[in-house]
Amino acid sequence: MKIFLTVIICFLINFAQSQLISGEIIDVNRKMTSTSNFTIQSFYEGYVIYEISVNNLGKVTSERFIAEKSTVKSTPANIEAKNLLKSLTFEPGDGFPKYHHAMVKVKFVKEIPAQTTPKTK
Repeated sequence: MKIFLTVIICFLINFAQSQLISGEIIDVNRKMTSTSNFTIQSFYEGYVIYEISVNNLGKVTSERFIAEKSTVKSTPANIEAKNLLKSLTFEPGDGFPKYHHAMVKVKFVKEIPAQTTPKTK
């Protein structure tokens, strides 16, 4: 039983780290057609929260930064996050509203510098 609970907790922690958080897109179960794990390797560590708007063609048309829910406030980091969000695509369809909204969490993890090998003489 302990192993089962440990696996479930690990799954939930990993799932909660970066994702679509809430919004109309999730409520109607609109599928994302692009692949993204919502993680960016960067000099920063933390996360940003954005509200995105998706048109009925499935393209992200706007992103709004939610500063009070974010831990990373850097402008370069936000530009990286916006670029990632602009590349997302969702299921197109005329049955969806003209602009569908969702809250998205993008996680930043520090890059691991490449190990340098010592020079030999």
